[in-house]
Amino acid sequence: MKRTLIVLACLAIVSPIASATLFTYGDYEGKTVWFEGVGEDTSSPVAGTEGWFGAPVDPAGLGDSLYFTPNAFSVQGVGGGIDYKNGQIWFTVDAKAGRDIDSIEIEEYGDWSLFGLGTNNTYVSVAGSGFLTVQRVEYNDVESVVNLTIPVTMMYKKISNTYWDDGIFKLVEDGVGTAGWEGELKVDIDAALVAAGVSGKATQVYFTMDNTLFAMSETGSVAQIEKKGLGGFIVTIPQIPEPATLIMMGLGGLLLARKK
Repeated sequence: MKRTLIVLACLAIVSPIASATLFTYGDYEGKTVWFEGVGEDTSSPVAGTEGWFGAPVDPAGLGDSLYFTPNAFSVQGVGGGIDYKNGQIWFTVDAKAGRDIDSIEIEEYGDWSLFGLGTNNTYVSVAGSGFLTVQRVEYNDVESVVNLTIPVTMMYKKISNTYWDDGIFKLVEDGVGTAGWEGELKVDIDAALVAAGVSGKATQVYFTMDNTLFAMSETGSVAQIEKKGLGGFIVTIPQIPEPATLIMMGLGGLLLARKK
């Protein structure tokens, strides 16, 4: 039975995390998969018991979705100052019986502000990269270990733009004011398996990504960027009808055709 894994997210670049603080959120059961070992490292301690992403909302009532709302995941540079935050998030997706994971899609949202006088040396950036590892596949009802690693990198753009870019927004080039940004990543797991000469469908994948925000300002300027709570980081697996349901849908179509 096919299924597609879609992850909407808040993410950034792979780099070492100094003074990291580990947050472990645990396992979450969806309708067709388990989300296991959900956790994150942050670049510095966070007040309270959660990191920059925070614990996800339990999938109960959401089908196959985890929904993260970022916790103070923002940076600001003022009058020549700089600011930086880095966090790494990870989880394993385990398919339930009769299911597989076809693809993964990540989206994230936020806004940035650039004010004052200066050059393109006043700027903000958002970045996200890491890897997805297909750990197990099933072929002819037999499951086997694979451990195929696929590097992943986010692309970014202003919400108002139609083209994707590098996630850097500059005072002169992008203008004074506040605007929204979004990030996107799509990984076709089925295609990656075929390209690697692996037969079967993914039944277990491990995903991890570093997430970075950076702000650089000049004298007389302010630079700020934030990952927003609304939109957040969402992991969703859309439901595909069971074979019996598809047959009934086909019969229904035939009956409608006969009535015309």
